[in-house]
Amino acid sequence: MTPLSSLRKWTESQKFGIPIKTVFKIEQISYCSLFNELLEEVDTDFVIDLFGDDYLLQSHISKCVQRINSDQDAYFVFSDAKIVQLDGKEHGFYERNEFGILINKVLKADLYS
Repeated sequence: MTPLSSLRKWTESQKFGIPIKTVFKIEQISYCSLFNELLEEVDTDFVIDLFGDDYLLQSHISKCVQRINSDQDAYFVFSDAKIVQLDGKEHGFYERNEFGILINKVLKADLYS
């Protein structure tokens, strides 16, 4: 069994009845190009952009859907990430103070105009 066929078999076994689509590319293209290409192919209300090492907290999806549904002009929801280093140290992507409050607030804005 090739690595690619093993990966396809494993991803099929992880769907648990959820309509998840996986795409395997042979050629390398930039992440943004790939994201835009695949975004054009979907016909759904919501898309979750995950990497192979991403993990979603239990309530994350419902909170994001609630947030995006609360604003008729919202099309994207971004959130912080917990980054775990090889030595076990953890930090977020966005800088926070000792109380966990964001130092620089992430603005709600028209980022894609």
